[in-house]
Amino acid sequence: MATVEKRELTPEERSAAERLKFAWTKFKENNRDSGGKPYTQEWVATETQLGSQSLIGQYLNGIIPLNVKALMSISNLIGVSPYDISKEIMEHIGDTPARIVAAKNDNYVRIERLNVVAQGGYGSVAPEEIEVVDRLEVTREFVRDKLQGLSPDQLKIITAKGHSMRGQVEDGDLLFVQPTNVFTQDGLYVISVSGLVRVKRLRLSLKEKLVFVESNDGSAPETFRTEELEGLNIQAKVIAAWNLRYF
Repeated sequence: MATVEKRELTPEERSAAERLKFAWTKFKENNRDSGGKPYTQEWVATETQLGSQSLIGQYLNGIIPLNVKALMSISNLIGVSPYDISKEIMEHIGDTPARIVAAKNDNYVRIERLNVVAQGGYGSVAPEEIEVVDRLEVTREFVRDKLQGLSPDQLKIITAKGHSMRGQVEDGDLLFVQPTNVFTQDGLYVISVSGLVRVKRLRLSLKEKLVFVESNDGSAPETFRTEELEGLNIQAKVIAAWNLRYF
């Protein structure tokens, strides 16, 4: 059985444990298993294959520090952003050979995270070359329930910045997107206008033959005629945003 060294946690490690425990508590309050019963730490241990229920409790209660595998596995399982739990751990993942690695079993799939930042305001400069930064592992159930059941090959992850889409997309969110150049229905899209990458809500008015590019900050929408839709340079449709909000 694997052992984890117990030591005095740093203030940031204690804060990360508190954030994870808060997220776990909210998850339990809002979700039930197929039998209608609350989820348990034993369930987390089984699903993540991290170890025993006792080990999960030690992570949540700040007795032992979170590591990459524990952070990613538990965050993926309960549907929160690992960045919101511990930016410190996530910022150092690039130094590890495994990059973002969760529990290894057939219940997990990998989704590529790109070096693309979509800003809610005027936009951010597109990278000269789009590269894969790392790969995030999520459960098949998460893909099925939260990502419209799309194939992992149809999805990418990018980062959102800015506050103009607040309420739907928050600054620092991870966006799960489906690359496409086609407008299919009203919703959130990643667009590139004059080389600036933006995340906006697109709404089609067939009566007016206009596409409205909308924000959530009260600013007037931009408009494009339907025949000018190519000028929006649609890059992807946003499927989900991964975040953790505090109340």
